[in-house]
Amino acid sequence: MSTSTIGGVQGQAVQQTPNTVAEPDAFNKLDLGQFIKLLVTEMQNQDPLNPMDNSEILQQISQIKAIASNDKMTNTLSAMQLQQNMASAGMLLNQNVRGLNANGDTIVGKVDKVSVAGNKVQLHIGDETLDLKNIAEIDGNAVQLEQNLASGNSLLNQIVKGLNAAGELVAGKVDKVSVDGNKVQLHVGAQKVDMRNVTEIDDAP
Repeated sequence: MSTSTIGGVQGQAVQQTPNTVAEPDAFNKLDLGQFIKLLVTEMQNQDPLNPMDNSEILQQISQIKAIASNDKMTNTLSAMQLQQNMASAGMLLNQNVRGLNANGDTIVGKVDKVSVAGNKVQLHIGDETLDLKNIAEIDGNAVQLEQNLASGNSLLNQIVKGLNAAGELVAGKVDKVSVDGNKVQLHVGAQKVDMRNVTEIDDAP
């Protein structure tokens, strides 16, 4: 009975050692405290008639040092990434950007503040907050187009005067707004007026 029990313990030890060597990536999922606890537990439950030899202990101590080194490197890289993101966000102050807020809504506007929350760099546009990673465009054509489209929509049912594509003066109520070739067009009856060519705006009677 005694021999059988020792053989079972030895069998477990033989199974554990190859796992340590064959699957080193498994240790990358452990933090330093978990690894030390695992090592102490393993030593407390080892076979007293066949304890780990010095080479096994040294191997596991080396793994402890590797994990500690990886933890330190990870923390250093995280701090460097945060600083880099802060520098990038700082360059966006007073710039027009387009991105998504926490609700997934598209926000367009000028960045007036930068902050850090939960190791995430955030841009503030008025009352809206956007994560730096959710910025889709910076001071680009899409931003200007969305601003022009918003301005065009605000002119619906307004009386405007402007020039059509042929350079002719058009006056009337805006009944539709569209985008053609990155240009916002106001539809006045059968005529179209480029937003840039509007010369006068009046309220509809």
